[in-house]
Amino acid sequence: MNILNGADIPNINFDDGHLNNNKFHVTSDDKDVVVEVDEGSNALKLTANNLGAGFTSSDFRYELWFLAATGTVEVAVSQVHFTAEVVLQSQ
Repeated sequence: MNILNGADIPNINFDDGHLNNNKFHVTSDDKDVVVEVDEGSNALKLTANNLGAGFTSSDFRYELWFLAATGTVEVAVSQVHFTAEVVLQSQ
């Protein structure tokens, strides 16, 4: 889970605004993590359940007519389910 902590997220541009300098972080314990090996497909699968996660953006801007909102964004998410699978192939 340390790989996910502090992971950079690409800048997000949208009509009349943007979210820049974005980071993802895990906010709760990673106790419900399962690592499986699939020998048939030569893969390693990592599954994490019930994680808390967050997203921050230190450069937010949105414009509506003559009004402009700027600042930072902090988003908290609970009960995140995350699965990653790595398939190894030989050449």
